[in-house]
Amino acid sequence: MTIPRACATLLLLLTLASCHRASDSGQGQDAGADSDTDADSDTDADADSDTDTDSDTDSSYLLQPGFEEDLTAVIGCVDMEIHAANADHTIALHFATDGAVTIAYEIGDAIELQFDLPSETYSLAVEGGEHLLGYACNDLVEDSPVIVESYQPIEGQGTLTIAPTGEYHPWDMPADVDLTLEDVVLEHDDSDYTVELPFFTLAGVNVGWYPG
Repeated sequence: MTIPRACATLLLLLTLASCHRASDSGQGQDAGADSDTDADSDTDADADSDTDTDSDTDSSYLLQPGFEEDLTAVIGCVDMEIHAANADHTIALHFATDGAVTIAYEIGDAIELQFDLPSETYSLAVEGGEHLLGYACNDLVEDSPVIVESYQPIEGQGTLTIAPTGEYHPWDMPADVDLTLEDVVLEHDDSDYTVELPFFTLAGVNVGWYPG
């Protein structure tokens, strides 16, 4: 069948227009797919960047969550101090109060004292550095402490149980002490970095003796 020239020309134009629309549609889909891929890539990059930043910030401090599990070197003395450090004495917890052992002897029995933190009566500090037990119950210091980081409690609770174990003398008042700390939040002295201490207990720490 012979198609008139005018009809053939019209069919050609319609065919070209149809092909052009199909080409534009394909390019649009490709562009959309590329855009989605770029967006996903940007999102992943941002997420990775945020994760890395948080990790770097935490690891830049000596004190990390769970530090209390390593505080196995414990010593107590006088009326009263308690110190607990890790094996190499690079992280240490220091607790002190004044006159609690004397009160237990005056009462003649074990006593339990509960307190909130922070407190002017009960001192608590955690440090990071070197030789952090250098001054702890010791009048002969071989290596002076080097304090790199220091933390103070901004909230928490504590319980102190004191049981006299001998005869009272101003220079010697032996007693066994249990110290429990709960829900403590420690804040870095020079920043807003905090570490939580959910629960920590030291049992049977001997205090009341004086070095020297």
